[in-house]
Amino acid sequence: GPLHVTALNIKGDQIWMGGSQELFSSADNGETWEEHNVGNIEVQSVLVIEEELIVVGQYSVYRVGEDSIDSLGPMPDVHYLISGIVIDQGILISDRNGFYLNDLTLQEWSTTQEGLIADDLSSVKVHPSCPNILWTGTACENGLYRSDDFADSLSHIDEYFHYVMGMHIRPQNPYELWVVSDY
Repeated sequence: GPLHVTALNIKGDQIWMGGSQELFSSADNGETWEEHNVGNIEVQSVLVIEEELIVVGQYSVYRVGEDSIDSLGPMPDVHYLISGIVIDQGILISDRNGFYLNDLTLQEWSTTQEGLIADDLSSVKVHPSCPNILWTGTACENGLYRSDDFADSLSHIDEYFHYVMGMHIRPQNPYELWVVSDY
């Protein structure tokens, strides 16, 4: 059946796409796809950290190798809607309960729930040059938010977006944010 895509990452010539309990990669711009076994992991985000493939699942973070899947540690108590990204400080995830940060040791997560206006955060993006600036989208008609203090507070930008499914910052203009929504 069709794949409900919840994760997408492009690193060099490699495209990674995941959803539900499936993970695929393409090295030829999507002409052909290779399926990777992720067992029963609910793929939420696909991250590439120093050439290692990291999958953020619903309940844990995993390193995916050619012949193995290794749990790197449990997630904090999170809701199903999770977005994960790699930033200088480590892995940052967002969900309906707030933001969580891990320094890549995956032993302990720090959290912030300060300034949360909505309780259904679905995606997060950090400015490439100014790591204190981040944007987060919501899943249930609450729109798009921006923080200038690494999520200590959030400012509401727009309610137009029903379900913010993803965001992209153009390298040519890092203050131009592209938003993918279901409206």
